[in-house]
Amino acid sequence: MGKYKYTKLFEPWLLGKALVPNRIVMAPMGALLVTEEGFISERAIKFYEDRAAGGAGLIVIENSCVEWPRGKANIAQTRTDTSKAITGLRALSERVQYYGSLIAAQLQHAGGQTTLERTENTQPYAASAIPMKGKLIPTEMTKDDIAHVIQCFARSAQITKQAGFDCVEIHGAHGYLVSQFLSPVLNHRRDEYGGDAKGRVRFAVELIDAIRKTVGTEFPIIFRFNGSDRVQGGVTVEETRYIARALEEAGVSALSISSGLNSLSRDWVFPIELHPRGCNVEFAYEIKKAVNIPVGVAGRIDSPDYAEEIIREGKADFVVIGRPMIAEPQWGKKAFMGKTDQIRPCLYCNNGCTKHHHNNWRLSCDINVEAGRELEWQIKPNASRSLRLAIVGGGPAGMEAARRARLRGHNVQLFEKEDQLGGQLKIAGIAAHKKRILEYLQYMNREMKRLGVDVHCSTPVTLDLIKKLEIDGLIVATGAVCKPLSDLRVYDERMTRSAWDVFLNGIGTAREVAIIGGGHVGVDLALHLTSSQNPPSVRIIEIQQEILPGAEPGTKMALLRALYERGVEVFTSATAGLSPNKDKVVITSVNGDSTWERPVDLIVGAIGANSYAPPEFSAENLLCPVIYVGDCIKPRGIWEATHEGSYAILQLEMLNNI
Repeated sequence: MGKYKYTKLFEPWLLGKALVPNRIVMAPMGALLVTEEGFISERAIKFYEDRAAGGAGLIVIENSCVEWPRGKANIAQTRTDTSKAITGLRALSERVQYYGSLIAAQLQHAGGQTTLERTENTQPYAASAIPMKGKLIPTEMTKDDIAHVIQCFARSAQITKQAGFDCVEIHGAHGYLVSQFLSPVLNHRRDEYGGDAKGRVRFAVELIDAIRKTVGTEFPIIFRFNGSDRVQGGVTVEETRYIARALEEAGVSALSISSGLNSLSRDWVFPIELHPRGCNVEFAYEIKKAVNIPVGVAGRIDSPDYAEEIIREGKADFVVIGRPMIAEPQWGKKAFMGKTDQIRPCLYCNNGCTKHHHNNWRLSCDINVEAGRELEWQIKPNASRSLRLAIVGGGPAGMEAARRARLRGHNVQLFEKEDQLGGQLKIAGIAAHKKRILEYLQYMNREMKRLGVDVHCSTPVTLDLIKKLEIDGLIVATGAVCKPLSDLRVYDERMTRSAWDVFLNGIGTAREVAIIGGGHVGVDLALHLTSSQNPPSVRIIEIQQEILPGAEPGTKMALLRALYERGVEVFTSATAGLSPNKDKVVITSVNGDSTWERPVDLIVGAIGANSYAPPEFSAENLLCPVIYVGDCIKPRGIWEATHEGSYAILQLEMLNNI
């Protein structure tokens, strides 16, 4: 098994004249782990070091700014525009290379895809004066501007090489500056840098030429660009083949294929489970047939088995793994060792990683509490003294607490009143586009067995039971229960059910469904019901001004498009009632201006949950520390559950003077 199973995935390959030990490339992802001034921090080094130790053959660090501050895409972003950055970059390269991995810096200029907050009130410029971030209109670049930015890229490549990096990657995808020149929807220039593909690729070709003159012919250059912009009027496959050949002739060593524009088709930049796995593989294959240099591909490559298949079938030469390597730093190492059942599966939820990045928060992960916090949170085995701990509740918070406790060497008993672990994960994973949640639940069940957690399912817990255990600490992770359906104005006990109940038991013969509540649960249920071959008619009624408030923009874009494509009616700023004979739902706008009637034979409440926290489990009653975690404090999401569950072990250790 192991390396013998994945013979192609762990086959070395040449990047220019540099030998990469395997076909696993860690994707560049804005992590916001550097200092506000853009210099490498110990936190950033530890993040990348762990992924190198975890088996990545090549690590491409996050987008690195070549012109500060005008070219900044993030609040905190690695910079390669000044020799002052070399010390930190060299420390990073040495720590990564120690494990046999190669390291690249992704050179990027935001162009017009930024904000004045990020550019420190410096007016951005772009290929054309097209707004990409709200109402901010960038200035169209003059030829002097173009020449200046080209030299910025060349200077950054030189600094990267001086810092001991093995290569650079040019960010020509997703609507940033280089992509703004390549894309016909973002490049409306009438000079030699616009027009057809030959004109639009000119900026990139001149940029590569300038870098080659600065770093020499043997220093590898990877160029990342879109196989498709995923928007009408965007770059075509025929054009990408032409662009690929032009880049090869200019001296690029390898190509890395992605898709989507952050401003117009962001969901394809960060695909979720609604998108097909390997959503860019066919683009990469078409481009690979046009060039003689290695071609890699990103986009929901969700397992080592699938990565092996892509390479074995000749669709790409290397795979670019992003979010799965946040969730599982040892993705490559575990695949090599034949321990794929121990790979923590990425949920593609875009929460701790992408949403946090969008909100200018440093990187994290819903299911890997250590991601981005390796310095503070990384689990060190064998505490100085083993504690006897009990955990009540086997949902994500309780399971993560048990996992961390066992890794620290504590004795753990985990109690769950249902016949299986999982809590709300069992419900959330039923949705047709959320199967990764069930894979994560299966992984956690395997971890409970592997780590030796003493699990008691079908066991309601009483105060007397806990007292008999003589424990050093208790974690209460009892979760939440559905809000009473009687809270609904439209409630009728004969035809009203909760979203949880419908997920678990289906809708029976109902053909006209009204879902009250447009949060994630209501939207997921609507998509689940309309994924069948003979779907019912579904409408969502939400009292707020929008559905999915606060959702990550790309994820929201994908979900809204899916609702539209499946014919789900959405009513916002609206309330619902029943007609006198109860065969129609009467939908009324909040301001009372409009009223609609739709047939209904099932009303589903997706109005949230209430915390469930048994009051008897207190420190006073048990004479030991008691910590509440997850939804039993306040109904929220997986991120809060897993992080609070993990942190509870640290708290119990401190309270027990460990």
